Amino acid sequence: MTTRSLLLAGCVAAALLATSPVRAENLVEVYQAAVRSDPVLREAEARRSAALELKPQARGLLLPQVNLAGQYATRESDSESTFTQRIDTDNDPNTPGVIVPVPNTQQADADYWNYDATLTQSLFRWDQWQALKRADAQVAVAEATYRAAQQNLLVRVSTAYFDVLAAEDTLGAAQATLEALTRQLEQADKRFEVGLIAITDVQEARAAHDNATAGVIAATAPDPDNASQGADPASRTLRLHKTLAWVHGAGMVLMPILGVLAANPQIFGLDPASDPSTTQSFQRALRSVHTVVGYATFATFSVSAAIELF
Repeated sequence: MTTRSLLLAGCVAAALLATSPVRAENLVEVYQAAVRSDPVLREAEARRSAALELKPQARGLLLPQVNLAGQYATRESDSESTFTQRIDTDNDPNTPGVIVPVPNTQQADADYWNYDATLTQSLFRWDQWQALKRADAQVAVAEATYRAAQQNLLVRVSTAYFDVLAAEDTLGAAQATLEALTRQLEQADKRFEVGLIAITDVQEARAAHDNATAGVIAATAPDPDNASQGADPASRTLRLHKTLAWVHGAGMVLMPILGVLAANPQIFGLDPASDPSTTQSFQRALRSVHTVVGYATFATFSVSAAIELF
């Protein structure tokens, strides 16, 4: 097995270990966590709670209305004054009396209470009965919307959960295939070294190995859907990641094609038996192109994996 293949397989394994955490949550735990944090369900629940208050308010307008009012006041006043008065000191009408000042002090306290109670009852008001009916309808709509939001959340959580399980199964199958083809390539290299097989068999084994490597890389590629359409830093990172995914995706498609072409020069009309020199030169050129494409694919995949992880 070549150093390039060993390096590529090792890097893919390291990326898989970094991007495949152990998942201990079951579907119920995931759904319960989503119920606590899903904004759509939280909005529906808030609207439902607000709508439930409309019916008691509408019903209250049909009940007797009691108004109570009361007042309490207290007043205190103190006053002092002085006035003059003529006094006859000798009881003689012929003599004038004596004018003397007379002080006058007044104090007053007053308390005031007033209570009022009013009871009113509407005998019939059509608008209030209609308001009660509208409140019933609004409560029913809010309840149905809330139930629909719950069902929608359950569908979204279940879909995402089983998509993750399916992706993990796909990744596990791709890893098993890569491991098997890696062993086959090692065996092919050893058999070629001792002269048991031709170079074309080694190239076919290498092409199959590279194809399996591409399958593992494809299984680890994220699918951000429309999350990259925004203008925030996370969306810009996702756009860069998607661009790199196109590059290393094209490389993954091209690598097995180059491997097959290098192993089968007869496709281009070359005969290894009659013209071995030209055939070997052609195969060396394709192997060089295959190496360049492999390194470019690995580089773009490494950068995209680093962006996703960090």
